[in-house]
Amino acid sequence: MPAKVSDDYDQLFDAWGAALNVDPQLGKTVFWLESTHNPNIKDGEAGEVGGMQMKPATAALMAKKLGFDPHSVNLHDMGWAVPLAMQYLADGLNATGTGEGALGYYNSGSADPHKWKQSYIDEGVKSYPNMALHLPPAAQPGPSAQTTSAAAGVP
Repeated sequence: MPAKVSDDYDQLFDAWGAALNVDPQLGKTVFWLESTHNPNIKDGEAGEVGGMQMKPATAALMAKKLGFDPHSVNLHDMGWAVPLAMQYLADGLNATGTGEGALGYYNSGSADPHKWKQSYIDEGVKSYPNMALHLPPAAQPGPSAQTTSAAAGVP
């Protein structure tokens, strides 16, 4: 079972989960899967960066969706990594409709189950067995960058 996320990161995951209608535990599970809750983990061999192990191109897309300047993103800073990862998980939930699908989407960058690593999903389900997730409401626009960044303390 994953260790408890520090209070600082708990607050970030909770605030961004509420802002994006994603169960914060899903984000915390990804943090565990990607870096065992280590924000200072070595960057991945395929170009993944920081504690959430996002690729810079993906992070730039998520930053644009949230209304942030993609050139300002620092994936080694969890204040950036958490909102961008939570947006990516929201996209995964919207594309697949399930928590397991969101994990597969996060790991592979695809809504196609044939591209997912089942071992990644299985480890996530083992870490987070309830998978009580919410789909983002399709009719509502995403939160404004100013509102959500102020709530979560993002620059």
